[in-house]
Amino acid sequence: MRRLALAALLLFLPACSTPSTGTLPPSPDTKVLVVGLDGADWEILDRLERDGRIPNLSRLRREGAWGVLRAENPLLSPIVWTSIATGRHPEDHGIVGFLTKRDGVEEPVRSDERRVRAFWNVATEQGLSVGVVGWYASWPAEPVRGFLVSDRAGSHQIAGGATRATTGLAHPPEVAAEIERARGEVDRAIGDAHAMTFFGPGSLAPDPEKLETFVGILRTTELYRRLAPELIRRYRPTIAAVYLEGTDAVGHLFGEYQPPRLPWASDAEVARFGPVWDAYYAEADRVVGDVLASVDPAKTTVLVVSDHGFKVGPRRPRLSTQNRYGNQAPLSHRAEGIVVAWGRGVKGPGEIPEASVYDVFPTIARLAGLPLAENLVGRSIDAAFVPGTLAEPIRTVPDYETAGERAKGEAGDIPGEDETIAKLRALGYVGGAPGAERAAGGPTQGQAAVPLNRYNMALILAARGKREEALRVIRELQRDAPTFTLGWVGEGLVLLQMQRAAEAIVPLQRAVKLAPDLVTANAYLAEAYVKAGRREEALRGLERTLALDASDPRTALFYAQILIQDRRVAEAERWFRAAYELGDVPSDRARACVGLAVAAEERRDLVAAERSYAKALELDPSLPGALERFGNLRLYQRRFADAIGLFDRLVTATGGNAASHILRARALAIAGRRAEAREALRLALAKDPTSGEAKALLRELDAGS
Repeated sequence: MRRLALAALLLFLPACSTPSTGTLPPSPDTKVLVVGLDGADWEILDRLERDGRIPNLSRLRREGAWGVLRAENPLLSPIVWTSIATGRHPEDHGIVGFLTKRDGVEEPVRSDERRVRAFWNVATEQGLSVGVVGWYASWPAEPVRGFLVSDRAGSHQIAGGATRATTGLAHPPEVAAEIERARGEVDRAIGDAHAMTFFGPGSLAPDPEKLETFVGILRTTELYRRLAPELIRRYRPTIAAVYLEGTDAVGHLFGEYQPPRLPWASDAEVARFGPVWDAYYAEADRVVGDVLASVDPAKTTVLVVSDHGFKVGPRRPRLSTQNRYGNQAPLSHRAEGIVVAWGRGVKGPGEIPEASVYDVFPTIARLAGLPLAENLVGRSIDAAFVPGTLAEPIRTVPDYETAGERAKGEAGDIPGEDETIAKLRALGYVGGAPGAERAAGGPTQGQAAVPLNRYNMALILAARGKREEALRVIRELQRDAPTFTLGWVGEGLVLLQMQRAAEAIVPLQRAVKLAPDLVTANAYLAEAYVKAGRREEALRGLERTLALDASDPRTALFYAQILIQDRRVAEAERWFRAAYELGDVPSDRARACVGLAVAAEERRDLVAAERSYAKALELDPSLPGALERFGNLRLYQRRFADAIGLFDRLVTATGGNAASHILRARALAIAGRRAEAREALRLALAKDPTSGEAKALLRELDAGS
């Protein structure tokens, strides 16, 4: 305990102090640079790289190690970036949405609402210098050994940059004066005219709210381009981090003008606004280049990460950002983000195994020689580095929070920032009707005073298996805000996760009644009908959902499954193929492959069926439906060894349930391995002593002997 207390006091010691006892001292030349690109996706970067639009990011990937960085729902920036910064689940770190409420006024979520330490806090307390620019939910700026420019220094939180915070912007305080000077220059240099240089030919202008939001994005990008390299050179932090939100925001603002063509997008709008997304990515790439120029790659390991991916092409939802319902923007997000490692100690070029957003913090810690808390969720991405790059031996502490209360930033009250909500509405994160997301009762302060945050919290709890607790949260939300549609959607979703489909129907019906054209409400209601066996209602619900938005892969999959049951093979095949092409979740894509295999069997094309089953198992090696059906096909083909091998895997995948043992027993019996078949049936009866099928097969074997 005394050692931990001393570690906490290091924050207040002079800069020349040494790291605390028990921590592996890093080399003074070892540096880490983290570049955060919100919503960056390999599908976007691959296309831009082919077009030569992102030379700096292309170089990092070409010379470094790269891969997928997977996130968890809810795929919302303040939540996921805080998970990246802390290495902890949202339930633990406490940031669950974009907004909070202070003194009856909604404002962006704050750093003092985060319950655990971020990497900049841990590094500071361990005697390392840090430099952070723009990280989400970092206002008011916390005291650090080095510098921290909070997210409210820029304009990305606020449309056009109006009514921005003037206190708590940065640490140390003298950096705030530099910010004020720089953003005054940036605001004068970047306005509507500059924003329109990103547009294609024509004279159309976007609606004023979109244009104002885009101007704010460009101003923040330029502000960080000026501040970050200069501050990194001056302070020379061991760990530096720069965050850009615009790579996500431009997709929400202008993604509807990308292919495939959406019904409401005219030729003139596509020509005028379609180029903005790519042009902004090129601008972000220039910022990355300028930041890279401020560090020595021989001494610095660079990590480029995103909080989630962004659906493009046919995966993109057929929805406008100008939607009257809240929380529509995350429908454009997908769990597969990016990670690139480049510079000192990186094993490249080459691809690295899929990692998690929770792995970023441990990787930073191992690179910089920080101890790892035992309650961190992830682990360092060792595969990206040559031996000797990551600090050894690995030192651990039980929990960073045992060091005591962390030093928090201080800021005076600021005016209510209605511009923030306008900006989030322009991006599709809140609905079009002001006040629609506010509760009539319940908490009046903090994040829980915002209904959408309580919905998010229920999803977070459910994802961690705490579904009864999630139901309690969601039902309290229904009590306090009975017309908040997502409260009823949330109950239905949690009940579906609990395999209580019949119960889920009632709250989902209420959600659809409140919001008849809300895609998520219709999609979950249709799924509940499917799982409850209400076939005709399911078919109508699926068709209604697909009419609203044909890009939802799970809806396409359920619809195709009903069609194949009706022997409407050609239609089913089309929708199974759509589910595969639209899907992001490997298990969903694998189920689509199983459907394609079944359709191929119906057409007597067993070669195509084999290919589809093999692809399904490549995507999800333990998918029971694929193992069972592929095993049956191999049995039909009299490829007994293959069939038995697949049924062996099925037994493992299902935890050895009675049905899997019976399938394996039948294959063994047909292959002439009768003694093994009897043993498999005994295992089946041990799992289900009432199984008539197992008893009948055992009698057949006994009679045959």
